[in-house]
Amino acid sequence: MSDEASKICDQDTVQSVRELTASVQGLLNTIILDRQNSSPVKSRKDAKERDEVVKAINEQCENGPPERVPDWKEIELMPVEEIETKRKGNAQKYEDFWKDLDESTQSEKNAALQAYTSAFSRFQEIYELIGWGRSKDVMFDNSILTENRDLLIESIFGIEAYRMAYFRISPEKSRSLFEISRLPRLLTILVRIACRQIYFVGACGEGEPVQERPFSAGTVINVLAHVARSLRSIDISGGVNKMTMEELLHQCYARRMLNQPAADDVDTYDKHFELLYDCLTALDFTRKFREIREGLCLLFYFRYKSEPIHTIFEHVKAHSEATVGIDIFPELPLEENIEPTFQPEVFSIKYLQDFGGLNIEWTDCLDEHLKIYAGRNAIRIFAHPTFFYNNLDLHGEERDYVEPTFYELSLTYALLFRPTSRSNLKHLKRYITAGKDQEIAWHKCVTFNSRPIHRHMSPWAKEKTDGIPKILDINPVQHPTKNILSESFYRCTLPPNIQVAFNIAKPSSAVRGIAGAWNQHRETTTSMRQISELVPNCPEDLVFMITSLMENNLEDTEAYIRFAYFAPRLRRLKMYLDSRQPSTIRELWSDRRDYRSWCTFWGAWIFGSCILLLMLIILGVQLAQVATLYSL
Repeated sequence: MSDEASKICDQDTVQSVRELTASVQGLLNTIILDRQNSSPVKSRKDAKERDEVVKAINEQCENGPPERVPDWKEIELMPVEEIETKRKGNAQKYEDFWKDLDESTQSEKNAALQAYTSAFSRFQEIYELIGWGRSKDVMFDNSILTENRDLLIESIFGIEAYRMAYFRISPEKSRSLFEISRLPRLLTILVRIACRQIYFVGACGEGEPVQERPFSAGTVINVLAHVARSLRSIDISGGVNKMTMEELLHQCYARRMLNQPAADDVDTYDKHFELLYDCLTALDFTRKFREIREGLCLLFYFRYKSEPIHTIFEHVKAHSEATVGIDIFPELPLEENIEPTFQPEVFSIKYLQDFGGLNIEWTDCLDEHLKIYAGRNAIRIFAHPTFFYNNLDLHGEERDYVEPTFYELSLTYALLFRPTSRSNLKHLKRYITAGKDQEIAWHKCVTFNSRPIHRHMSPWAKEKTDGIPKILDINPVQHPTKNILSESFYRCTLPPNIQVAFNIAKPSSAVRGIAGAWNQHRETTTSMRQISELVPNCPEDLVFMITSLMENNLEDTEAYIRFAYFAPRLRRLKMYLDSRQPSTIRELWSDRRDYRSWCTFWGAWIFGSCILLLMLIILGVQLAQVATLYSL
C-alpha cells in the first residue's frame, strides 16, 4: 500500500472514530434529556418531596417554633489564658511560615499597607458599591478592621499559603503581594456578612425601617475567623467533611466568642445559627451567595445541627431546585453540543463578542463560570481563581480543587483570552514553548514583571540548571505581552471587586448594579487596561489568568474530553454559538465556523467588489472620454 493510500486510510479511520464518539455522546445526551424531561410534573413533585427546608417550615408553622433546645447541655468555658495562647499560636504560625520564605521588597510592603489602609477607610463606600443595600450602619469601620487586619488575613487566607507550600507550588513568595491579592476577596466576605446581619424589627415614620444588628463587629469578626480556621482543620472521611453546626457553635461558646443562652432562649440560638450560616456562605465562592438568606427556620437548624455541614447545603440545594428562584436573570437553557472536538478560537473573548454578541461579566461564583444568562445576553467569568488554593468545599461534591478542576480553570482562561491573529499567536507560541527544546521547566524560562514564577515540582524531580535559555518576561503593559492581551483579555472590563478594592478610575461613578438594590451582581465600564495602575503589584488573580494564557498549549483542534469538569458548559456555549446566524457585516466577518464557506463567501465578495470597482473605473473613463468629445 502506498504512503498516500495509507494516509487516506488513517484519516478515514480517525473520521469513523469521531463519528462513533459523536453518536455515543448524542445517545447519552438524549437519554439524559429524556430522563429529565419525560415527566416534569413528576420530577417537580419528587423535588418538593425531598425539600426538607419547606417541610421544616410547614411543620414549624403548624406546631409552632421549638420552645427548648433539644439535648441542651452547658458548655465548659476555656480559661482565658488558654484562649489567648491559642490565638497567639495561630498568629505565630503565620509569621513563622513567612519568616524564611518572604521575598517582599520595601515598595511592596508599602503598597500592601497603603492598599489596606485605603480600603478600610473607604469601607462605607465599598459597602454601598459591592453590597446590595444602603445602610447608615455598615457594621465595620476603619478602626475595627485595622485592629483585626492580621487576624482576618491569617484565619481566612493562611490556609492558602500553607496548602500551596505543602504541594510545592508556592505561586507567590512575597507576603506583601500575597496579602494585596486577597484584599478584594476579604472585602467581599465582609460586605456579604454586613449586608446579611441586618434585622428589620419595625418601622419608624413613613415606612423608614428600623434596623438592628444583634452582634457587635468584634464578635462577628471573631466568629468569622474561628469558622474559617475550623474548616481547614476538619475531620475528612470519604472525601467530605464531618464538621457540624453544633460543634462550631459549641466551640464559639467555649472560646467565649458567644454567650451560651439558656435552654429556653430559642430566639438567641436562632440568631447564633444564622450567624454561623452567614459566615460559612460568605467564605464560599463555589455557589451563588443569596442576597436574602435561605429560609432555614429554627426547627431545621435543630433537626440538622448534629449532621455534617455539607448535609445542610445539600438540603439547601434541593430546596432551590424545588422552588421558583428569585434570579431576575436566570441561566439560558441550552442543550449540549455533541461533537467530540472544537476549535479553540471560537471560545475567545473576541469571537464571543464579535460573533456571539455576548457581554462579558465577572462573577464571584464558580458555578456561574462560562454560563450564559438570559436577559443580560452575557457570559460570566469567575474572578477569583486563587480561591482554589484553600480547598474549601462545603457541598460534599466529588470535586478536586487541585486536579483536575484547578488546572481546568487555567485552561478555560487560556481559551477565553487566546489571541486569533497570526502575529500574536506567533508571539504567544514563543512563551508556551519556552524551555521545551532544552527540556527545561517552563517556569524556569519565564518571569512575570521580572519576578520568578513558581510551579509544582515533585520532591524527586531533578531540576536542570545549566543551559537555561534567555529569560522571557511577561509584562502586561509592554510589547509583546500587551499585544497578545489586547485581542481578548483587554477587551474585558476590570473585575468590579478589584476596581473597588484598589480605588481604580473612580469606582463610585463606574461600578453599577444590574437590577435594582437587591442584587449583588456588579458591572463596570472601566477597561482592563487600567491594571497598568497596579503594575508591578498586580493581584494574583489577574496574574493567574495571564500566565494561564501564556503557558497552556492549545492545538488547532481540541477535544472536550480534556475538560472533565467544564465540558458541559463549553458544549452548551458551543451550541449557543452554532445556533446563531450572522446579521451584520462584522458578524459575517467573524463567523469562521466553516472555514471553507467563509473563504468562499469572502473570496466571492472581494472578487465581486473588485469587478464592481473595475466596472466603475471603466465607466468613469468612458464618461470622461464622452465629456472630452463633447467639449471639442
